[in-house]
Amino acid sequence: MRSNLNYSGYSMVRTLLYSFFLVALFVGCTKDDLTPSYLKINPFELITNESTQGPNSHGITDAWIYMDGIALGVHELPCVIPI
Repeated sequence: MRSNLNYSGYSMVRTLLYSFFLVALFVGCTKDDLTPSYLKINPFELITNESTQGPNSHGITDAWIYMDGIALGVHELPCVIPI
């Protein structure tokens, strides 16, 4: 008889633990995070080997930004873009 009481107590504790983790999983997973993300493009310097690649001038003035194949816009460099 005593072993049956121990087994049912263990089963009850296990059930309570599973229930706790299941509830914690559903309560802890929220997808309403509205924290904005930004992409920052700093000024840069083009470095080349002039004998094989030409001069260091580039004329890059803007960035065409795409995310998942969707155009987010054209921005002058340097820039900070909300994603």
